[in-house]
Amino acid sequence: MSTQTVNRNSRARYEPVNCKWEFITGEHKLKKYIALCVCLCIILTCTATIFADERPQIYGDTIECNSGETVSYSVHIANNPGMTSYLIGIGCESDWVYFDEEATLGDFSNVGSIASSSDDRRLYAMWYNVDAVSNDGTLFTVNVYVSPSTPDGEYPIILAYSSENTLDADCNEFELNTVNGCIKVKHVAYDNMKDVVENPDEAEVNNYIIFVICVSLGVAAMAAVVIILKKSKKK
Repeated sequence: MSTQTVNRNSRARYEPVNCKWEFITGEHKLKKYIALCVCLCIILTCTATIFADERPQIYGDTIECNSGETVSYSVHIANNPGMTSYLIGIGCESDWVYFDEEATLGDFSNVGSIASSSDDRRLYAMWYNVDAVSNDGTLFTVNVYVSPSTPDGEYPIILAYSSENTLDADCNEFELNTVNGCIKVKHVAYDNMKDVVENPDEAEVNNYIIFVICVSLGVAAMAAVVIILKKSKKK
């Protein structure tokens, strides 16, 4: 048998391996920075949205109507922290839309006192109560008049509040998010409106004519009977 002698002191030979290393260049760094900034912006936006949703907010209706109509317009509150008073103003920059002088208290509270004043284009509503009210709902409602000449379009209703007169349960000022409302108007020509009033439904006209004819025939028949009776008496 042949024997092989192994030299334990000999070192194994390793063949070099060709590895391709990708180093981070300036372009790669820039892309990483951009991606990082985008992620931070998304996180900040989501955080701001969450906190904004939790903050107290007042918002107005968005309603549709025809020109020449009177509509009820309401202002609401969400995430009410509890308040003892508010002073809120609403207005429209258009001369086509103007407000009644009197605002009525909404369903967010059945206690407290409300007062209001208007200069046609703006209305100011003030409410106060000894104890804080923390319900969400409608703060107040007011009639809004839309001129018959109002063109088609959307008319923003702008909301604002007085921080000095909007107080929480401890009579401290607190911030409100404000969301403007809108009145969407469809113009109805005055001539068309006049035609609707002056020209009633055709069926109603026909019924009226038939009624007049029947009454006339009835009167004529009665007159004929009276004449016949008179002649018979003379004979």
